[in-house]
Amino acid sequence: MCLTSNYFTRDFSATNIGFRMISHPTRYTCFSALAFGVLGVFMATSGRLGGQEVDGRSTVEVYSGPQVGESLPALNIEKVVDGEPNTPMDASAQDAKHPHHLIIFLHKMTRPSVAFTRMLGDYAATRESDGLSTVVVFLGNDATQLAESIHRARHALPQNVTIAISPDGEEGPGNFGLNRNMTLTILVATKETIVANHAIVDPSLPVDLPKVLESLCAVVGGKPPTVESLLQSQPGGRPMRGREAGADKPNQPDRVRAREAAPPRD
Repeated sequence: MCLTSNYFTRDFSATNIGFRMISHPTRYTCFSALAFGVLGVFMATSGRLGGQEVDGRSTVEVYSGPQVGESLPALNIEKVVDGEPNTPMDASAQDAKHPHHLIIFLHKMTRPSVAFTRMLGDYAATRESDGLSTVVVFLGNDATQLAESIHRARHALPQNVTIAISPDGEEGPGNFGLNRNMTLTILVATKETIVANHAIVDPSLPVDLPKVLESLCAVVGGKPPTVESLLQSQPGGRPMRGREAGADKPNQPDRVRAREAAPPRD
């Protein structure tokens, strides 16, 4: 250890701390390293928590993607057809029939993220007649492997929405400024302006999905459906249990899953 007990007792006094720090460069270096180490742990923890609630307490908020009030950038993607990247398109292009956009960036393909995306995407597909365009964009550095994973998990993904891959790798399109520490980044836009941004680290149906549905229905109209009703509408739908129903069980994994909502293992 660089900071010994003698150092603390004899060097850290109000009258000689400055002198001691200058006279002992090694001790000063060790103290600086410790200070920066503590700062680094704090910043890393803040990035992982991502503004979520932990045991009912709010944490430091982080950002991913364009914020509310900003313009919706061009979104160049490749639609996935039969497991292969195909059909380049601009998913944010203005369309008179679809002035509203729901864009789901899936940074990490996990059981909770796929289940969350399936439920949100299936509901969004029913609002297409209200002018909503929905696209799910998978992010990853190996486009071929990502396309194969999507193809294997196609039955667990939302139906009747655009499924695509970003050609820009795991960072996503540079003009969106996405945070790769997120699991999901969900944007709601209308008339080329962002009206809602949901950056999620640990997707939870009872906690996060109602917030996204409220943002979405504020644009397309109507009353947001309940998570319970959406679960019932899924294949093999069942009532929520335990934490699915909102019970406070910290440090337990999120058990909310729609049936077949996870990509098959290799």
